[in-house]
Amino acid sequence: MVTRYRTVARDAAAEIEVKRSRFRCALTRVETEDAARAAVDRARLDHRDARHHCSALVLGPGAEVERTHDDGEPSGTAGAPMLEVLRGAAVSDTVAVVTRWFGGTLLGAGGLVRAYSDAVREALAVAGTRERVLLRELVLEVGHSDAGRIESDLRSRGVAVLGATYAAEVTLRLGVDPSRADLLHAAVAELTGGALTAEPVGERWVIDLGDHLWSSPVVVDDVLVQGDCAGNLHAFDLSGDPDVAPEPLWTLPVGGCVESTPAVWEGRIWVGTRSGQVVAVGPPG
Repeated sequence: MVTRYRTVARDAAAEIEVKRSRFRCALTRVETEDAARAAVDRARLDHRDARHHCSALVLGPGAEVERTHDDGEPSGTAGAPMLEVLRGAAVSDTVAVVTRWFGGTLLGAGGLVRAYSDAVREALAVAGTRERVLLRELVLEVGHSDAGRIESDLRSRGVAVLGATYAAEVTLRLGVDPSRADLLHAAVAELTGGALTAEPVGERWVIDLGDHLWSSPVVVDDVLVQGDCAGNLHAFDLSGDPDVAPEPLWTLPVGGCVESTPAVWEGRIWVGTRSGQVVAVGPPG
């Protein structure tokens, strides 16, 4: 079971020139073949004066889908070498579209292979990469008197507490790598004397930040702000497609493991750290 894969960090473009022929590569993160075709169509529309719009596509956590198209170039000189570069970078959910403007000099098969490959490499260098990880979400209902202790103990064991809802009981929303789900259930049993169990509610792909998110999140104007235990605040844009992992907007250091839910007051973000400090920071820009 695939629980982690790499994709491009952002949409990007780069252009190279070989013997007066221009090769512009546009990289786009996509999750369907329809979205990939739309990226190719955009390139055709935006660059109608170009002769070729060649493409390579990799889709799925396990790179289950691969497609190439030479768009009039000699067979095997464009799409296939572009795909090899994507494979070499181990990226998926990515389409590369290389638009070529002919410069008047024939490059030969070897020259075309090198040019199309190099254009994709240049665009990858601009785009960067990021990891996506599969997160299993569970809910745990606990009494108000035990909620703080259980939440703190779960965090100390590496379980991400994604949120808490307070009603007659406290509902903790938990996130864990599927391979560690048994450890989570064992921890819940230990902390509650076997009285409670965490119920799975689904799985989703999320951005891997490198350090598990620690504090409960706060959402302001479609921006989610959450702290981690490495001493950083992260902001994510929630205004896009709800089925797609939100894009990171910014990261700010706060100097300590963030334990409290961030609060927004007078245009600044306030958080409490494990060391007992209260820190106020202003969002970039």
